[in-house]
Amino acid sequence: MAEYAVDIAGVEKTYRGGVRALQGISLRVPEGSIFGLLGPNGAGKSTLVKILTTIIRPTRCGGSLLCSPIGHKPTLRKVGYLPEHARFPAYLTGRQVIDYSAGLAGVRVSAAGVDGLL
Repeated sequence: MAEYAVDIAGVEKTYRGGVRALQGISLRVPEGSIFGLLGPNGAGKSTLVKILTTIIRPTRCGGSLLCSPIGHKPTLRKVGYLPEHARFPAYLTGRQVIDYSAGLAGVRVSAAGVDGLL
């Protein structure tokens, strides 16, 4: 039986005000495959990725990510997401951004390690 890195069915997202971003999205991406999610601006690509990474909540969603239920915290530690316009609060120093990012990934970084990155 094939295993899927992404296996979702019937994903929907309606924002406040009734703006429908996704309707009935079903997708299977086999493990080990190369996959591109393409579409015009406003098609819902980022919305779908944000749902899969639990950054936003779907209106409806069923399925799995890396063979685990969507939102499974140990599985999410294996997933990286870099938005097109990544923004950190202006009050954070470079050191704090590295510490924050490492913390999200569950990685401990020594002060010397951070210094080496700056």
